[in-house]
Amino acid sequence: MLSRDKNWLFWKYSSCPAISRPALTPESFQTAQKSIHALTANKRLRPSPMGSLPLDFLQTRPESALLQALADGTRTETPALAEYCDKLAVVDLDLGMARDRKERIDGAEKKASLAWRALRVAGRTRLARFDDVDEWEDLDAVFSSERKDGEVDADEADENNTPDTNGSTRDSLTQQIAVADEANADQEADQSMQE
Repeated sequence: MLSRDKNWLFWKYSSCPAISRPALTPESFQTAQKSIHALTANKRLRPSPMGSLPLDFLQTRPESALLQALADGTRTETPALAEYCDKLAVVDLDLGMARDRKERIDGAEKKASLAWRALRVAGRTRLARFDDVDEWEDLDAVFSSERKDGEVDADEADENNTPDTNGSTRDSLTQQIAVADEANADQEADQSMQE
């Protein structure tokens, strides 16, 4: 505010000269218009902006190709228990070599996640071994191939599930249950015939 008053007083002391600006030259006007057009023009877009992932997976494909992609067995295939055991061993090694607190926390979270997944896979075939687990960090009792009493599990011979005649997969525990159900059904039929 004071600088404005100061400028007004200076203008008054110099006998109120006329305020005039020089006219623009045609060249400066044309360069200004060109720069305005360049700044406001639509820019050509790149096919994929820098730093973004390609979006090719969003392209439309025939329905048969989509169904084949969904029916692919690798999408739903559960990894074998041995893979989880190997990954857990690597994470244990990383935890032993962790230098700072963040690495230890990340390693512990990764180990907990892998342990949970491995226990879910082991629960299908080795459910009886869960009694031997005292702490979640010591899962060797579940993952070892021999039990404490020296008895080897029947399903250890084929851990990767055996294919049925119709092509679907069933683990050996399900097969054992089916055989037991058939035996129970036969016994019930024999008892009803005797009555």
